[in-house]
Amino acid sequence: MVKLTLIIIGSLVSLSVWAAEFSASVDRHQLHINEPLLFSLSLKNSDTRLRAEGVDANIDLSRLSNDFDLGRPEASSNYNIYLGKGRATSEIKVELFPKHSGNLTIPSFEIDGLKSNRINIEVLKTETATAEVFVRSGSNLNSAWTGQQVVAWLDLYHRVELASASLGSNLETEPTQIELLPNWKMPQQSRIEKHQGIDYEIERIAWAVFPDQTGTFTVQLPDIWVVTKTGNKLRLPHQRINIDVKALPAGLPANIIIGKPTLTAEPLPTDFKQHELTAWTLTLQAPIAVTTLPKLLPGITLPQGLKLYPDPARYHTQLSSNGIIDAADYTLSIMPLHAGEFELPAIHVPYFDPDTGKAALVGLPGKKITVAANAIPQPKAITDSAINSQTDTQQNQPAWTWQFATAIMTLLWLTTLTKLWRKKNTQSPQTKPVDTATIKTKDTRHPLQQKLLQAMGSQTLEQGLRQWSAQETNDSTVPEAIKALQRYCYSSEKQPETELKNKVEHAIKHIQQTTIQTALNEPDPWQAESFYQRNENKP
Repeated sequence: MVKLTLIIIGSLVSLSVWAAEFSASVDRHQLHINEPLLFSLSLKNSDTRLRAEGVDANIDLSRLSNDFDLGRPEASSNYNIYLGKGRATSEIKVELFPKHSGNLTIPSFEIDGLKSNRINIEVLKTETATAEVFVRSGSNLNSAWTGQQVVAWLDLYHRVELASASLGSNLETEPTQIELLPNWKMPQQSRIEKHQGIDYEIERIAWAVFPDQTGTFTVQLPDIWVVTKTGNKLRLPHQRINIDVKALPAGLPANIIIGKPTLTAEPLPTDFKQHELTAWTLTLQAPIAVTTLPKLLPGITLPQGLKLYPDPARYHTQLSSNGIIDAADYTLSIMPLHAGEFELPAIHVPYFDPDTGKAALVGLPGKKITVAANAIPQPKAITDSAINSQTDTQQNQPAWTWQFATAIMTLLWLTTLTKLWRKKNTQSPQTKPVDTATIKTKDTRHPLQQKLLQAMGSQTLEQGLRQWSAQETNDSTVPEAIKALQRYCYSSEKQPETELKNKVEHAIKHIQQTTIQTALNEPDPWQAESFYQRNENKP
């Protein structure tokens, strides 16, 4: 009887020792907001493996999302031999970042009929005046017009040395996704500033965005993950900015510049001469999307006696933490047909002033020029002296020289004829001439250019742009993609290829959804007739 009792007691002790255990733990119970705590779930003596990710997850960590932002969970399992018997352990660890201060509770989790313990933690407020690291956000505008540039920024303040700092996600916008809007990430800039009497280093990260719809425009700035040199980890949460976007007044010209531009010019040349071209360069700058400035300055008409040959704009972009500035250089080549004094007209560029809500003009005043008389340039004439010199040279040569040269040329000609005759008579009858029609020239154009040309059904990007603009006058998606691709292929200023690919693919999708009407009377720009038709009315 005693022996049976000992066996039963031993069995119960063995079962209690090797029974499955499910527990939860944290590395600390008190912390400041934005600091992480390490949460662990451990299952021992069980064949079940804990999984928090994938389609077959058995731990739902989303239950913590009301009070915490979660890092990436890490799962592990091991099998140890203990006293001759195996012990299996499965574990999940994840960093939790409190969203607010106060007393927070991590709920219990359940698996295979086992429940983990609940955990209470205390989250303290972080005093900005003494914080080692904190973040501020903002934008240059609280209210904007459709198409106006909005600059949103994050300022990372730190008074301790950082081991690393990185964005945890990408910029997001609503209701239109950021990928469908003109947008640029500005170069990061640093400064030092006093805050509450303490010197902080500040890293500014900014984005320029151009809203395209009226109503509330929301910008969600990414979170920032920071590790200090001493090993402290911080996650600075997402920041949201709401901007009221208003519709532009009716009746404004298409593609008007939104935002006050500046128009400057190089000093006007002083050496104008009759029948000679003189170049004058002007620069237009505006806080608008890249390459949306006009190709030619509008409304320039020179007085009679002056001819104007304007060159298309040469674009360049200026990026800073304050936003994007698009600039275009215009070269005006002026040819005076007569000598005398002339009055160059004033130059005006229309724009929409966001401050007043009205259209306005920016311009340069008219200027006077003086043209010096000058003869029409003539090609160099063939003079009698040049002819006589050449004749004398030929007469001074000995007579045998040309006779010897004639004999040599005759001999070479006869030798060539003999070789050609032998080659023709010895050529194999099976030899076939090469069919040049089957030789294909390799297309060296950029793959994105090939796709866009195929979608538009045009030979060149410029031809496709003219045809599309004539049909879809209010569309900017396709023209922006074409201009961005042209700048990427032919300019030294290139945007990242990922952004270019997104623009081109969006444009192709838009083209595929639109029926393109072929211009019946538009001449082929590669044919000679096209040149004559374009120039037949020019003087």
